[in-house]
Amino acid sequence: GLSYVNGMPSGGPHDFGNLGDLTNGKPMFVGRRCHEPTPAWLEGKVADLRIYTRALSEQDIRHLAAQWKSE
Repeated sequence: GLSYVNGMPSGGPHDFGNLGDLTNGKPMFVGRRCHEPTPAWLEGKVADLRIYTRALSEQDIRHLAAQWKSE
């Protein structure tokens, strides 16, 4: 899959399959890469976070980013 920043692809493609079962009862960290050998925290702020039950299309992401920029 791809990750996006401000509606534009950022890095990738990523294999999110190696994250394992996300319904495991463990805490979810936002802004931290726990699956890497030396986890690091995001340097900055997260302005908006959303969790969906489906993968978003590139068109969905661009639409959401355009809405956020106009606010």
